[in-house]
Amino acid sequence: MFCDIIQQETSEQNGRRVVLTSDRFVVIEPFAPRFPFETWILPLGHSDSFQAMSDSTELQEFANTTFIENHCFHLAGRDTIAGETLVRVDFEPAERLAWADIAGAAYLDSLTYELRFTETSLTHPERSPLTEVNTMTARTRFHSIAPGIPLQDSLIAITTYRFGRFTKRIETQRLIDMRFRRRAPTQDLR
Repeated sequence: MFCDIIQQETSEQNGRRVVLTSDRFVVIEPFAPRFPFETWILPLGHSDSFQAMSDSTELQEFANTTFIENHCFHLAGRDTIAGETLVRVDFEPAERLAWADIAGAAYLDSLTYELRFTETSLTHPERSPLTEVNTMTARTRFHSIAPGIPLQDSLIAITTYRFGRFTKRIETQRLIDMRFRRRAPTQDLR
């Protein structure tokens, strides 16, 4: 199934949802996302898990190329969310971008620097293909399922619309359960 999705999404006529490609992975925005800003990282080769990939730095490429080249980052200091003191890194799209993008903050554990929260908002919604959207904000909470592997624990997204039957939509999601098919990793995979 994923091979078909990759073939369809990377074809010349459908390439607009492709965020990034490398020799081994493709990153896409799915056709019918379950939540705002949902992104899929799909390996181009067959493997039963990301852990089985030969080099974890391949996945790190996605955090080091397009997004970093097109966003400005600044350390905002420490902040407290849900009683937890975290390191806050703000980001915003570069001014040269002519399309809608996201701005926000990533909140990292002050000891391990693992991702704990993100707060994002849609910039320039008038440039988005979602013409009815006026604003879109999201707060995502993460917890580590293994060293260096954050998993989305909960999401609250608020979307306001320019016109139509609904003027505001609040969506909440919560991870109920997560299980490893094999023994959970215990060492740092970086």
